[in-house]
Amino acid sequence: MPKHNFTRIQLSIVFLTIVLVGASAGYLFYRHNLNNHFNAVSDEANTLLALSSSYVSVYSHVRNQSAQTPMPVPAAFRAQASDIFNENYQSNEHFMALMVGLPGRYIATAPTDSMMSQALSEGAFKQQQKYSRLIALSGEPVLRTMFPSIANQQSCVDCHNDIQNPSIPWRINDLMGAYVIDRGVKHTSNRYAFFGSVVGILVSSVLSALFIVGMLLRRLHRQAADLERLSDTDPLTHILNRRGFDKWSARLNPSLKQTSALLVLDIDHFKKINDTYGHIAGDQVLIWFVQTVCSVMRNRDVMARIGGEEFVVYLSDVTEVIAEVVADRICNHVASAPFSYNHADIHVTVSIGAVHMNRCPDQPISRFCNIADQFLYQAKKSGRNRVIWPAPLVSKSLTI
Repeated sequence: MPKHNFTRIQLSIVFLTIVLVGASAGYLFYRHNLNNHFNAVSDEANTLLALSSSYVSVYSHVRNQSAQTPMPVPAAFRAQASDIFNENYQSNEHFMALMVGLPGRYIATAPTDSMMSQALSEGAFKQQQKYSRLIALSGEPVLRTMFPSIANQQSCVDCHNDIQNPSIPWRINDLMGAYVIDRGVKHTSNRYAFFGSVVGILVSSVLSALFIVGMLLRRLHRQAADLERLSDTDPLTHILNRRGFDKWSARLNPSLKQTSALLVLDIDHFKKINDTYGHIAGDQVLIWFVQTVCSVMRNRDVMARIGGEEFVVYLSDVTEVIAEVVADRICNHVASAPFSYNHADIHVTVSIGAVHMNRCPDQPISRFCNIADQFLYQAKKSGRNRVIWPAPLVSKSLTI
């Protein structure tokens, strides 16, 4: 898959995730506030139930005190009381209080309700607790709260048995029906849906902004790293330059010097190559030279260009014997490897000055470079195309 397509897919997934998180945050805000509103409405229904119950209590008292006084049936009395309350209730949303009967044992003139049957099938009234559901009336959301109507007094039982004359007499603690309070929540639902949408948009916007800022910071960090890498890298050969090698060697663990060696290499007669074949040919020789030396080096070794045609090679985890073998192999490989430019064979050799750092491991790398550079000068002076190491006798008196 092309890289740019993969990046687009990643970005699409990230932004889709951000949108989903924002939508989830908005929905949670909507549901939380709407539930709080439902709880407030439910508390309101409890108050209205207490008021209505007080009406019935007054009715029972009047009826008991004045048995000969004509009185409406309890359900009609409660319905009338609810109507009076409904007419005087100040609200910008639908509100209604009513009484529903028990299916199969209806209270006279009371309406039936499918929600009553559902509440009974779910055993909602067994613990004499209210039953609330969000329903739709005429296409609008309504929170319906149903309170069980229990025959908890003998006077209630006597009154209903007397007025209704049911085939199955009412008894104490019978469920007689439910008092219903409907409270419209359309405007509230819409309001919280709007604010939920705003919250979702804000959350998505903030997350998007954070993601974009993170992407920009990541790009700036990558560009800074690229610039730093370019400043530490030789643009022609793509190996470390002197600055890069100095930074790398400064981070080197001093204990590693005990088993490390340093080679300073200089291409022989490089000026003559430039003068004879041109600077473009000279650049090609430098590129070829680095590739040739690196083919002999191990992955853990490091090579850097510290001058025009001068290089340094750091050999890690080597004894003096192995370091000398590697240095000789580099010298011989460069001299034997063919190089052609514009159909002209150019013979390239290298002179190497070398030193093993176990002699004075507490010294900085730059001091070893100076010593190896001295032996490089000796290699040049003694005929070039060779490696010069400190002789055993010399090394004993060598001062670094």
